[in-house]
Amino acid sequence: MSRRRIKKAPYFRLFCGWWQDPRVLALSLDAEVVYIRSIAYSKDNRLDGHLPERALLILFAKVSAPPSVVAGELETAGLWAISPGGWQIRNWSAYQTLAAEDDAEQKNNRERQARHRQAKENGHEPSGHDDAAAPHHNAVGAPPGGH
Repeated sequence: MSRRRIKKAPYFRLFCGWWQDPRVLALSLDAEVVYIRSIAYSKDNRLDGHLPERALLILFAKVSAPPSVVAGELETAGLWAISPGGWQIRNWSAYQTLAAEDDAEQKNNRERQARHRQAKENGHEPSGHDDAAAPHHNAVGAPPGGH
């Protein structure tokens, strides 16, 4: 049976108490929704916190308040700053990894996986902690198919 490769989707960090931040508590619900969407949009599009004006259509879908009002709220709260061609999410690199860091991690993972595959092809047991090389056990501790 062949394994299908699923592309790893990007994710963004959001600490559990984000909604308790006084800046967030002061936002309208529309501004709060747009703020979370803006983080996801920027991360997904590898923009390192930048929000181009063209993103407004997506970010403000189903939001009842005018974009200028919501953007103003986010600017006043110190969560967005006006930047050329749009906005910048403030303190992006303090909470999110940069696109270049994500690229470096992916490169390191590809190289590690290539070394692992090469070692297996050469008949060597890969070094390190690799769950794929460890026997898997069922709930009672016997190897799969064992009695």
